[in-house]
Parts: sequence; structure tokens; C-alpha cells
Amino acid sequence: MIFDRLANFIVRRYKIVIIAWLVVIFYALPLMFNVNDVIAYQETEFLDTEFDSQMAAEIISEQFPSDLANSSMIIILVGEDLTDTGSRDFVLDLRDEIWSDTDFKYLDQVTTIYDVYLQSLIVTANSLAPEIYGAEERTTQTLDLLFEVPIGYFQTFEAVNMTAQLVYGIPAMFFSHWWLQYQTAPYLPGDVMDQRADENASAELSVMLSAADPQNASLMSAYYGAFYG
Repeated sequence: MIFDRLANFIVRRYKIVIIAWLVVIFYALPLMFNVNDVIAYQETEFLDTEFDSQMAAEIISEQFPSDLANSSMIIILVGEDLTDTGSRDFVLDLRDEIWSDTDFKYLDQVTTIYDVYLQSLIVTANSLAPEIYGAEERTTQTLDLLFEVPIGYFQTFEAVNMTAQLVYGIPAMFFSHWWLQYQTAPYLPGDVMDQRADENASAELSVMLSAADPQNASLMSAYYGAFYG
């Protein structure tokens, strides 16, 4: 039998057989690294590049280089301008229609570019919110420095001016009327000039009190009474 003779030859000449196999492997080894250049393991490599599926696969590979699950499906819209509201409404309506379609079994998620934008805006808003609050606090402090300090100074100035008017203005008013009486009738007794100066000063003070707020009016009236009384 042929197999018996082959077996006997291999047994008797095993060294020659081993050397022959080593020679074959030595010359075949470089060819093994180029096997993928001549053998195609994917059915897409047999397709023409003009097929829609092949063109879509190339677009997906170019625009979405990350790995995607085999169960994922990507719908790509092609047009001159897809940034208008009509394209946006179409995408959102398509998303809602896919979600509501009962023919899609085991559907876990439908994501559009607008959903990604929304999530990005939420993350950005959450990260900026503390900064905005801090900026608001700093702005409030700056406004306090710019406006509250001058207002406080003005209020203090008004209070000091009112105090000075009480301390010096009311006696000066009485003295001006007394001096006028002295210039017009220096021969009058002192108590008479004091009385007439009091009458004129009281009349002028009444006009001033009518224009002042109740608290200041009461304070001015009491101070004049303490001064002249």
C-alpha cells in the first residue's frame, strides 16, 4: 500500500523529512505575514465601494472613530445645511417616533446630537454655577464699596450738619434777631430786646420746623427751649 511505503520511508528517513519541513517553513514564514493582503475575512471587503451600506460604513468610521457596539445603529443625515430649525425638528420628531414605535424590540436608548448638546449644557451650567455665585458676591461687594460708602458718608455728613445747625444755628438765629433789635432801638431794656428777639426767632423757627421731619422738629424745638428758656 502507498501509505505503508510512505510510513516506512518517513521512519527510515525521518531526518530528511524533518529537514525538508524546516526548509518549507523557512520559506513560507515571510508569506504568512502578508496573508491578510490576499485573504478577506469580512463580507464588506467583497462589496463595491458604491454601495450605500459601504459608503455609510466609511462615513461612520471617519466621523465616529470610537468603537461601537454591534447592536448600535447610527442614522446620518446628509445635506447642504443641517443647522436650521427644520432639520432640528425633523431629528427630534424622528427620535420620538422611534421611541414610540413598538416594532423596535429591546430598544434601550435613542440619542441625537441635540441630546448631547443638552447634556453638555447641563454639565457646563453645573460647573459654572458656583463661579457665577462667587462673581455675584464679588460684584455686590464692589457695589457696596462704590455706592454704600459714599451714601454712608453723605448720611454722616447730613447728621453732622444737622448737629452743627442745632448747636450753632439756633443760637445764631436768636442772636441775629437780637442784634437787629439792638441796632434799631439800642435804648430798649435788655429784657425787652430779649423778648422781641425771642418772638421773631420763634416765628422763624416755626417755619423751619414745618419743613423738617417730626424727629428733627422735636429735637430743634426742645433745643431752642433749652437755649432760651
